[in-house]
Amino acid sequence: MIAHFGLSLSDKSETIDVPENYVLNITQLSLPSPSPHPTPITLTGLTLTSTPTTTTIAILSSQIPHASVNLVLGTDSAYEIKGKGVDLTGYYQPTGMSYEEDEDDEQFLREGYDEEYERALDKAEEEMLAASTSSSSSSSNSINSDVNRERVYHLGKKKGYNEDDTSESESEDDEEDVAPPPPPTTKKVEVEEGKKKKKKRKNGNAGNQNNAKKWKS
Repeated sequence: MIAHFGLSLSDKSETIDVPENYVLNITQLSLPSPSPHPTPITLTGLTLTSTPTTTTIAILSSQIPHASVNLVLGTDSAYEIKGKGVDLTGYYQPTGMSYEEDEDDEQFLREGYDEEYERALDKAEEEMLAASTSSSSSSSNSINSDVNRERVYHLGKKKGYNEDDTSESESEDDEEDVAPPPPPTTKKVEVEEGKKKKKKRKNGNAGNQNNAKKWKS
């Protein structure tokens, strides 16, 4: 859960309860300048992690002189903010969770967030482009392998190879090469010749009988 807060401190102190292992992001901190003509000083991009062992955080005293601002972390994991004429805005979130702005939320963006977001988008776009390129190349390789497999299959069918077992088809080819024996025709010829001989013999006997009759008469 991300919670936003906005404080305008005068002569009072304010405590922000931050759960343990949460991060407090201070997006904007305005306080009066020590110059004779006061102008607000804005400090952005502060991130404080809630840990139960830390008791005092002294950040602003060294960066902004003469500022009466102290951030104290109590034992109950709460940030106590003390100041005079201080405006503080920010949000807190679980440790390791990236901040995503909702449509209804106000814009509490720390300095440099837009640049980091753009870099993250560019990196994600490059990764997606690389992934799509690798997937397209792998799909083209699979298509080429399928085409080659089809070519081999058709060549094999022309040569008489079977897709499942080539040894049986080779043996079938060997059997087809052996020519079958010609049909028997000699018996028919012998029968016809035998009929002709029998006819000749019958004619010869008849001639002998006629001759015998002539001799008798």
